[in-house]
Amino acid sequence: MSKKQTANEKLERDYNLYYINLQRFCMVKLKNQEQADDCVQECFFILYQHYMKDEDIKNVAGFLYKIADNLIKAQWRENQK
Repeated sequence: MSKKQTANEKLERDYNLYYINLQRFCMVKLKNQEQADDCVQECFFILYQHYMKDEDIKNVAGFLYKIADNLIKAQWRENQK
C-alpha cells in the first residue's frame, strides 16, 4: 500500500471519528459557523500532512484539539486587531 493511500485511509477513519465533536468545539469557541468550519478543515489538513510524512500520532484526538485550540487563539488575536 502506498504512503498516500495509507494517509487517505487514516484521514478518512479519523474524520469519521472526530469531525462532529471537533466541529462543536470550534463552534462553541468561535461562535461563528464559517470560522468553525475553516478551523476544522485546517485541523484535518494539518493531520493529513503529518500522515503524508509517515508520522505516527499516538493520540489523534488530543492532536486535533491542540491544533484547533491554537488556530482558535490565532483567530481571536486576529479579531482583536
